[in-house]
Amino acid sequence: MNLSAEETVAQLRRGDINSEQILQKQLSKISEFNPDLNAFVHVVESKESHNPSGLLHGLPVSIKDQIHVAGMPCTSGFEGLADFVPENDAKIVTDLKAAGAQILGKTNLPPLAMDFQTYNKVHGRTNNPWDQSYTTGGSSGGGACAVASGMSFAEIGTDLAGSLRIPASYCGVCSLMPTVDTLSTRGTMTLVEQSNHTIEYLPRVGPITRNIGDLRLMWEALSGSDRCLQAKDRVNKSIRLAVLPPSSEFPLHSQIEASIKHCSDVLSSTDGIQLTPAVPEGFDWHQAWQAYGVIQGYQFSALANPVQRLLGRLMSRAAVRRSPTFIKPIQQGNRRKKIWYQQAIQTRSQIIGQLDEFFKHYDAWILPVTLVPAFQHVQASFETDFVRDYDHSFDVMGQKLNYFEALTRLTTPFNLTGHPVVTLPVIKDNNTGIPIGVQIVGKRNGETALLAVAEEIERCLGLNLYPLSSGEFSQ
Repeated sequence: MNLSAEETVAQLRRGDINSEQILQKQLSKISEFNPDLNAFVHVVESKESHNPSGLLHGLPVSIKDQIHVAGMPCTSGFEGLADFVPENDAKIVTDLKAAGAQILGKTNLPPLAMDFQTYNKVHGRTNNPWDQSYTTGGSSGGGACAVASGMSFAEIGTDLAGSLRIPASYCGVCSLMPTVDTLSTRGTMTLVEQSNHTIEYLPRVGPITRNIGDLRLMWEALSGSDRCLQAKDRVNKSIRLAVLPPSSEFPLHSQIEASIKHCSDVLSSTDGIQLTPAVPEGFDWHQAWQAYGVIQGYQFSALANPVQRLLGRLMSRAAVRRSPTFIKPIQQGNRRKKIWYQQAIQTRSQIIGQLDEFFKHYDAWILPVTLVPAFQHVQASFETDFVRDYDHSFDVMGQKLNYFEALTRLTTPFNLTGHPVVTLPVIKDNNTGIPIGVQIVGKRNGETALLAVAEEIERCLGLNLYPLSSGEFSQ
């Protein structure tokens, strides 16, 4: 029987099971499932000390292999860090241990977390537990796979452009990307920190779990917030939800359309929920994509010298043509023009204001995560160090949509604005049987209310995806 994190913590608290027993149970699952799935790249050998009075009471939790755990390898999926072992914990790991967690091990990711699939030359490829010929997404793909397969109760991952949300959607689990700066990202970007640089505004760290109740538990453990109220107890009026209406900016795969339609049909017929197709007034997706790319490119290019930046632009010409809303703005940011960067920061403030005004009228906004569902593994057409390009495109509504365009158009705007986002599975793909999730965006610093709304949506949809057993792993 696969218990949730909440149920397991309750057993630990009552003394029905001890932390050594639960750790050994998870290590046994890893031994059985990981050879096929390759989610874990490092696993603890024995029980480590934990805070017995903490909220999690010894719950084993996995960590993405770009997040520092003292004395544990941290390769970031990059050959240049294959032998790196940090001396200190990342701030998020310190907080997790203080809350009573046991660290179970480290999970796989693409090199330096810079891709939306999970494979690298150090540890190989992670496979989707619903069908091993399909990707888990990335970059927190190892963690999403570990949670979906029951090897881990919860994962701590990161998100710069969709890295929590895409794997959660593709593996049928839940994730929370908290409000920017709510949880510290210190100790999560080795090369950036070794160069004495910081990346502002965009990156987040957050949990991946099996359901919203477990997500709420992890949020409380990491943030110290009080237990979330149920959505119906939180307000004395109906829950006001917006949903992204059809748009030419977003040609959706038929199964993604089906996920939004199913979600909308169920919620619009539920008493106590008001659902309205809506977009923030004045919201310009192109401005959001442009500002995100310039900010990201400007900040990361500080790690390179001028010659490296020039070579990067020359080598990315084809990618720029293929990806006008993701790669092109990033390459513009790489030019290090301060006026462009300042304009992007101003645009960011403007879009934040539009969203904040929008959330005066709605409790949450429902959108797809990606324009396409989970797909079979695709190899990069070009790769050097941690930079990859894909000439792969998806057929969507008769259009050819580039890899990066299909995966980032609906994720990067919320890295830009800093709003919290919950990802929740809503249906299974009729063709593959692999889950499809949605994004639920909420008010800045409103995680407690957002999780309560997400839990009500989860209850209404009634999609219970239990961890797969080894016999169910599709080859």
